[in-house]
Amino acid sequence: MEHSPGSMRRHDSTDSDYGEIKSRLFEYENEIKQLKKENAILQETNEELNAQILNHGLEEGRHLLTLNSGSILENSLAAELEAMSQDQIKSALKEQKEVNEQLRAYIDNILLNIVEHYPQLLEVKRCNSSGKNQSPNMIKTE
Repeated sequence: MEHSPGSMRRHDSTDSDYGEIKSRLFEYENEIKQLKKENAILQETNEELNAQILNHGLEEGRHLLTLNSGSILENSLAAELEAMSQDQIKSALKEQKEVNEQLRAYIDNILLNIVEHYPQLLEVKRCNSSGKNQSPNMIKTE
């Protein structure tokens, strides 16, 4: 069986392409292995740093407890209220009431948007005695 010169070039080209693809695949596999190793190292470092942060916070808390054991904290609410005049306390209370009203309005707005745009988020599925979900009921909001 004879091969024409054109078919030989195509065959050589296909072998060349296959070799190149195989080479790239090998490179990519090596890169994936290297990235997985780096990822594992970074995850371990992250866990160690989180543990250090937790430990630091715990040590700081212990330090504060030992400094203030048996005495009222200087930064406590009671100490802060003692240092304030009656007018300052009333002003702070009024300010907190305003902030509270703003937060209530904000939450109401969020709930209204949910009711208007995503009512399915408020569906409650009740389970019957066999453990199967019954038809969903809507939570009534006012």
